Amino acid sequence: MIADGVGRAIVAILDENDVLLGTGFLIGLGGEVLTAKHVLRGRDAVQVQFPSNVFLLDAVTIAEGTGTGDGDWALLRVEPVAVPAGTAPTPWSPLGDLAEADWFSIGHAGLRAGTRGGFHGRIVVASAKLELFCTQLDRAFEDDAEGLSGAPCVVGGEVVGLIVSVLADARRALPSGSGEHLRLPIAAAEVHAIPLEAIAAKCPHIPDEATELPWQAHFTGAVRELNQELQRRAARTASVRNPIDGPRLPRRIAREMIRGKAIRTSQVIADVRVGFPDVIVDRLMGLARTLWVERASAEHLATIATVPATGLLATELDWSAQHHFKRAEEHHRVNVSGSDRWGHVLVQSVHEEPFVESVVEDIRHQLDPAGNPRRIEFRLLRERIVAFVACPPREDLVQRLCKEWPQLVVVFLSRATPSGGVSSVVQVTPGPSVHDEEQAEFENEYAASLLARSAS
Repeated sequence: MIADGVGRAIVAILDENDVLLGTGFLIGLGGEVLTAKHVLRGRDAVQVQFPSNVFLLDAVTIAEGTGTGDGDWALLRVEPVAVPAGTAPTPWSPLGDLAEADWFSIGHAGLRAGTRGGFHGRIVVASAKLELFCTQLDRAFEDDAEGLSGAPCVVGGEVVGLIVSVLADARRALPSGSGEHLRLPIAAAEVHAIPLEAIAAKCPHIPDEATELPWQAHFTGAVRELNQELQRRAARTASVRNPIDGPRLPRRIAREMIRGKAIRTSQVIADVRVGFPDVIVDRLMGLARTLWVERASAEHLATIATVPATGLLATELDWSAQHHFKRAEEHHRVNVSGSDRWGHVLVQSVHEEPFVESVVEDIRHQLDPAGNPRRIEFRLLRERIVAFVACPPREDLVQRLCKEWPQLVVVFLSRATPSGGVSSVVQVTPGPSVHDEEQAEFENEYAASLLARSAS
């Protein structure tokens, strides 16, 4: 079955004479409606009718595919203010492992003389093309399915595909009642759909639900451990649109928590605190506090860190630097917080004085615990070593490191770079701004206060 929230977003597509052309569904907050391109029959403008609205809304094409294969799609737009109140865009997700899963839809097919009705069946093949078995089209004809094109293929409350065609068997064609044309049977009740992720990859107007968000697997796994009632509460608190019970709901909750960063995460945890052990709460909040870090910064830092035979050194790690390192780990699955090989080593000497000499000694020890100068020189020649110096920059440290090891590349995770003409200094870009850090600090402190109140 299809939830009411999803059903309200499925529309009829009509021409300028109010003749039914096919089906479509609301996919974006800006009034975007997705349908099959062949439904439009070459038109740039059509009319759309929502089930809760007797009025027809003008719609124009804003993007379209090639018209063949996985390009049989078109994106329309109606005025957002004209969308009936209480009608939200349909949520969608990548396919995942859906073979033999049940699917549902609503369409305006010839089987019911073009009136609105439900369709369902099972997914036979889930790959570059979705092949569906449709119960209602068993022993039916191609013209019975006319009007179903453009309808969504819904699994677990989320759209995974756009229905575009059926498999017609021309070898078993039968004459129509009038004898004017032939009727083609639908072979094995087979319906074809284009995966939504394939369309979204070519159409920037469709919200991106395929790209995995930071820490998504961790959040999804934690939410999946909640019972059904707590998942429903978490979905409401996370503002999940059209939540449907099932195995796909935890992923949707997790994505909304991540999008809302530390504050949204703390709100959800506070509302379902009874379902999360303290160790899970600490883990999720520890990850959520890093979500303010820009993806580009984390990727740049991680790119430097994953150069073959690269060593990592970080000094004076304040909370901002720690968050950047944590996100760098998440992006490239590298361990910058300690390892048994020099390739990824984190040296911290914050509290030791003299500070500069202490850091130099730490590096010497990491290169060779015995302190053998020849061994150190051999490793420096063989490996590319990078020193990550976090806020605040220590110019005396940089100068000392570059003098000791000219091959060293010094990377600053800082708003300021040292003067002195050190040519081997690199800055992570974009670096954190003062505003970014102040905003993150405020949000993280506010999130912590929400959790503290919920625990008391």
